[in-house]
Amino acid sequence: MVWLRTWYHSYLINDNRKRRYPERGYDESHGSILRQGRWHFDYGKKPLARATPKGKEEFEHPHKFHFEWCLFRRGNNAALGVTFSTDEGYETALRFGLPWILSLHVSHSAPVRFMRWLLPWYSYEAEDAQTSGWPLSREIEVYLFEWTVWVNLWVHPMNSDYGDYGNTPVSKWRHFNFTVNPLDLLGSRRCTTEILEPKREVFIPMPEGEYPAALQVEQRIWKRKLWPWWPLKLVRVSRDIDCDIGIPFSGKGENSWDCGEDGIYGTGFNTDRADTDQKACALYAASALETRVRRGDPRVWPEAPSVRAERVATMRAEHVTTSGGASPDQQEPLQ
Repeated sequence: MVWLRTWYHSYLINDNRKRRYPERGYDESHGSILRQGRWHFDYGKKPLARATPKGKEEFEHPHKFHFEWCLFRRGNNAALGVTFSTDEGYETALRFGLPWILSLHVSHSAPVRFMRWLLPWYSYEAEDAQTSGWPLSREIEVYLFEWTVWVNLWVHPMNSDYGDYGNTPVSKWRHFNFTVNPLDLLGSRRCTTEILEPKREVFIPMPEGEYPAALQVEQRIWKRKLWPWWPLKLVRVSRDIDCDIGIPFSGKGENSWDCGEDGIYGTGFNTDRADTDQKACALYAASALETRVRRGDPRVWPEAPSVRAERVATMRAEHVTTSGGASPDQQEPLQ
């Protein structure tokens, strides 16, 4: 009978886990799935598999249910919204949140006929990149983040400022925000930056060699116009390091655009942690080594810093040539 072909599958994923590194003496630990987790439930009759020139093709279940929760976390914000997505299949999602108490995300696959009625401009038969689903998803949502209320009315979830195909700005009444922070009555928070020590050359020690970098000491002060004193005044002094060629490691590998080489090109450390240039450089190197370990890279990178500097310079020169002599500020980031 047909109903016997129906197959159910569910699995739980716990995203609340602390990263530990055995080589550093730590054991991997997992948080409680009752506090944070996901539940995927796929059901419905699957079409029979068919043979193709590339091999056997399996089909997915027609109905998908996704339930994600997070309880008693500081990052939970007030939120209420609904999203109609065409990114990975057709689905309708509901988001609900209470500050510091609950964050809930529920989604279910939506019928194609419903999505065609809801998003009539979407070309469901086309498969080229220009008419891919990602620019055509829509959401209606109100949420609170960092004492600011954000309102999105029928805009794209990942690009709220633009409409169809990412090139048509939406009306301001469809995407706006306003603050609810009572401290803003004393004026908005402003940041001023002062360079305490100018840039100087330093070298980042890595197993494969030393990477040249520039270090400067900066002081940033956050304060409000009508009350520029303690306790609303915040002062941060840091040693900021910029490495022009970057210290390489592998990308996350979660998407097609981050599967290649990545790197750390600059960061800063508070002077309470890095009171000397040597400590700042050591922390910079430790951050790069920690990322290499986490992503399964060799501790000693196979390319020496001098060779990397020549390769990066060549790539940038070629990019300037192909981009019509654009200045570095007008160029896209080096991939």
